Amino acid sequence: MTNQVVVSNIPWSLNSQKLAQWCRTQAPVTAAEIFVDPITGRSTGRGLVTFESVTDAKRAVEQLSGTSIGTNQVTLTIAGSPSATGGA
Repeated sequence: MTNQVVVSNIPWSLNSQKLAQWCRTQAPVTAAEIFVDPITGRSTGRGLVTFESVTDAKRAVEQLSGTSIGTNQVTLTIAGSPSATGGA
């Protein structure tokens, strides 16, 4: 298990700092990154957030997944899990 969480369906206007700030409402965050398309330079609508501990990451997934950032309902999954990578 990892302390990293994939956040999906992020508004394109959100930056890494605002993503970290939003996640900090549930647990301490050490880093956050928005994935950017290398060709267009635009957000892909997904990001990776690193929490201080595995317990913090689990708590964030439980508390924040299914909530909204602006008008987007986001999904949080533990990085590397089949649901985070699109697997079955």
